[in-house]
Amino acid sequence: MAQRLHGVSGMSVPTPRREAPTAELLREAIDETKQLAQIEIALAKDEVRDELRAAKRAAIALSAAAALAFEGLSLVLIALALTMGLGPGPVLAFGGALLVVGAGAAYVGVRRVRRVPRELLGRTRSRLKTDVQIVKEHLA
Repeated sequence: MAQRLHGVSGMSVPTPRREAPTAELLREAIDETKQLAQIEIALAKDEVRDELRAAKRAAIALSAAAALAFEGLSLVLIALALTMGLGPGPVLAFGGALLVVGAGAAYVGVRRVRRVPRELLGRTRSRLKTDVQIVKEHLA
């Protein structure tokens, strides 16, 4: 319902809402917080799925690239050894050296993976901080 303003035609002011009891306001705040939490959980799940899907695609692509590169290098080295007429001794020594280099590269890769920031769900964390601020403002 609206009240008409005196002296101004066509303008009206909404009537103030009856003050709700504290218990009702608290119940509304709790319900809204529950809804917000459910929405944030759903968004976080979607974000995790997206991040995992991207990580899975990257891992598959890198694994395929590494396997193909390894196979290509192996064939090149075998062809090189055959054309040089080397016996099995030097070829085995060179293969062993390549295995040592490969193990070193794997060690470096594992260390780098451990240094990857654990900051998952960055968008969700940001939204939650904003939501907490809004809730604090409404409760103040």
